[in-house]
Amino acid sequence: MVSAPRCRPGARGLLTLLLLLPLPGARGQCGALPMLSRAVPSDTSRTEGFPISTEVTYRCLDGFVKIPGKSDTVVCLSNSEWSNIGEFCNGGCGAPPRLKSAALSMEDATKNYCPPGTTVSYVCRTGYESTELRHVITCLESLTWSEAPEFCRGKSCGVPKGPEHGRAVDITNDLYGARVNIICDEGFRLLGRPFIQCVLKGHQVEWSQLPTCQAITCSPPPNIANGMHNGGNVEIFDYNSSVTYKCDDNFSLTGEASIHCTPKDNINGVWNGSAPECKVIITQDKPQLALFLACIK
Repeated sequence: MVSAPRCRPGARGLLTLLLLLPLPGARGQCGALPMLSRAVPSDTSRTEGFPISTEVTYRCLDGFVKIPGKSDTVVCLSNSEWSNIGEFCNGGCGAPPRLKSAALSMEDATKNYCPPGTTVSYVCRTGYESTELRHVITCLESLTWSEAPEFCRGKSCGVPKGPEHGRAVDITNDLYGARVNIICDEGFRLLGRPFIQCVLKGHQVEWSQLPTCQAITCSPPPNIANGMHNGGNVEIFDYNSSVTYKCDDNFSLTGEASIHCTPKDNINGVWNGSAPECKVIITQDKPQLALFLACIK
């Protein structure tokens, strides 16, 4: 009787290990992603089972920024292992603040990693000029930028002037970007934009073009029967101008003799009141003439 072959000591454990290994056809994907202390995968929808050649990019946690030159990506290699990746995030300030009056210097505009102690400098934008303060801010230990002082301020356009028959109002300052409203005197209407602004002209600043104030006008005054006004054949009458009426012979004036051109809606003018009337004068010595004149009126 032939006895069954017996395994040598230790062979049973080796056999068990071989049975636990995946078959060659089951390979071809990577398992769980590497863990980093300051970064996490940008896409967290999958945690394992990544096909060969899959690339996964990480992002820095809040309060950390990427160190220039260090990789932030892992690749699933053909041996189903992830490529090596080291810590690529460190504490630092984010992008320096953008200022209305100044821009980052060309050198500092290219920085993408700013650990505590980093300083960046600014240059004044066109339309602004330097003050006595340094154009520098610093990344603090709190990983925030120091407050930017007013190291650039707008250039001055000088005291604004109003147009003829108008004036500038609501003046808060005369520096680049300032805006001042323009109003016209009573009896005048504004033509153009109702404001001026301190604007660029080359590398200097000046006030934009003034609007104009045009006198409000009235159309010719009304004519009256048996009388006339002294306005003649004038077609347009300026604000506050007046005409005076008088009656023909044998007629007397009833009402105000003069009327004035007054504003109506800051665009057109209107004659105040009503034109007077000329009524026939009735006399005892000429009753027939009075009756005739009254009939033809």
